[in-house]
Amino acid sequence: MDAAEGLPAGRRAIGEALCAALDTVGAGAPRYEMFGDLREEADWWADTATPLEVEIYAVAALKRIRKATFATRARKRLFMAMWEEFTPQDRSAFLSKVNGQEG
Repeated sequence: MDAAEGLPAGRRAIGEALCAALDTVGAGAPRYEMFGDLREEADWWADTATPLEVEIYAVAALKRIRKATFATRARKRLFMAMWEEFTPQDRSAFLSKVNGQEG
């Protein structure tokens, strides 16, 4: 860390290296128990998974949802979960884009 402090992008380089290393160690696939609490297990997995694992499974799930019959209320819950993670600036930019105010 001390050596990285002296370089212009040293901290960033170390952070990227650490993230790359963590991508090789993760939670593995989400668990599934037929009679378990699926939501609780999903929360546990998401808490232990690496950011890369969460992204990969989320993208795959969204692709699957597009092909499946999926209740509108379920789609809205998913959208709201993502929306709540946006910053106010991201929300404003998104709304501008969907309202055709951005090129």
